[in-house]
Amino acid sequence: MNTKLSQFNVLAVMIAIAVLAGCATPTVAPTATPEPPIPTTTPLPESVKVAFWEWFSGAMGDFFEEEARLFHEQYPWITVEVSHFPDQNAYRETLGLAFESENAPDTFIRRH
Repeated sequence: MNTKLSQFNVLAVMIAIAVLAGCATPTVAPTATPEPPIPTTTPLPESVKVAFWEWFSGAMGDFFEEEARLFHEQYPWITVEVSHFPDQNAYRETLGLAFESENAPDTFIRRH
């Protein structure tokens, strides 16, 4: 009877250990305090020049100049270079030649 009692005691102790191990709260090792991130600066965009051609004069020509200036204030790395032509005929002729010579402006006014 002694061996049965010993086996029972061993089995009871093993069950108790298993139950207690399941109920135990796991301990978490303290973590090192993370170092603050190194501040980075956003690189400035590269300077860009945009060629804009138009044939208007007077108030409309002044309007394009003013808009180019305001745009540059908002986006200082972008410069819009406004080229004025005296009339539509000179504009069309010069624009056509610019395309033929692969020297066209970045943007222009197109008349339908």
